Amino acid sequence: MSKNIYKYYLAFSYLLNIEPVFKKRLFEFFDYDIEHAFRCDKDELKNFGYPVSRNFFRDREKLDVDSIYSEIIKKNYKFVTFEDKNYPELLKNIDDFPLLLYYKGSFEKCNFDKTLAVVGSRNVTESAKSSLSYLMSSMKNLPITIVSGLAMGADAQAHRCAILNNLSTIGVIGCGIDLVYPSINKDLYSKIENGAGLILSEYPPSTAPIPRNFPQRNRIITGLSYGTLVVEAKLRSGALISANLSLEQGREVMCIPGVITNPNTEGIYKLVKDGAPIVTTTDDIFENLNWDFSTNNCDVELVGDEKNIFDIIACEPVSFEKIQSSMNGMDTSKLMVLLTALEIRGLIKQISGQYILG
Repeated sequence: MSKNIYKYYLAFSYLLNIEPVFKKRLFEFFDYDIEHAFRCDKDELKNFGYPVSRNFFRDREKLDVDSIYSEIIKKNYKFVTFEDKNYPELLKNIDDFPLLLYYKGSFEKCNFDKTLAVVGSRNVTESAKSSLSYLMSSMKNLPITIVSGLAMGADAQAHRCAILNNLSTIGVIGCGIDLVYPSINKDLYSKIENGAGLILSEYPPSTAPIPRNFPQRNRIITGLSYGTLVVEAKLRSGALISANLSLEQGREVMCIPGVITNPNTEGIYKLVKDGAPIVTTTDDIFENLNWDFSTNNCDVELVGDEKNIFDIIACEPVSFEKIQSSMNGMDTSKLMVLLTALEIRGLIKQISGQYILG
């Protein structure tokens, strides 16, 4: 592809006040000729058949496409366009696909034929984190790519679990590719960028993480994925928006059940009442997505007392005393050795005096 073509894809990404669906339909209207789409005049849009954005012509004239291209190349920002071989085919099927994506990391690391979005609350409970850890431990070493939004809470847990279980992962962010937001996830960004998968953004470098960007980026998370797993969601939440986007895109939506008194599960049970399946095992996910995998569960690796302890913790966060009671008063020293062994293997962890899945 020539430099001339690339610079128009880049210029479109700088039209931040223009809806993605308008850009996409303009692109299609001019038979996927990106230069013609960008440089068209008003007369050519008489038969466009879609409301022409008032901001398009005004904002377009403010851009210096050659300077934009030079700056991106100079700073070595990587990007992929609709016409490039690395552009995910599944994403092309949504009604408002991005014309260009900036990225860090490796496309080769990710399996785009087996992609699962994970969405949920930023204030995700420890119980939900534990459930997600349990499910993803059963996917260990499988050619599955976990897609999420690199936010706090459920997103961060999904990415961490993916990395822990040797799954590739894609983080779709709502700001420029040169920014880390939230900053608490800096280490997670680094791990994904340096071997675990991809970080993607449709926004040009230095774009601030303003609120309106996140609902818009959600369509990319679900658009990249064959199904969406909802960990927790309030009735009014970004996670529920993502679930509905996934349904609109013709993808599967699945839910992890939770405590009914938790406000974060209100959206879960609304989805369930509307027909979304409940997921309690990894096989449930594979069955809903028609993926032919045999479950790679931790039960295969654990036997005897270790397996019994793991099964107790898998149900809910529990204290040392409760585990000891459930193990028929096992000797304290022996139980400590077994718990420590499970912690070292990354299968469980201790938070605020409670043991949960790692």
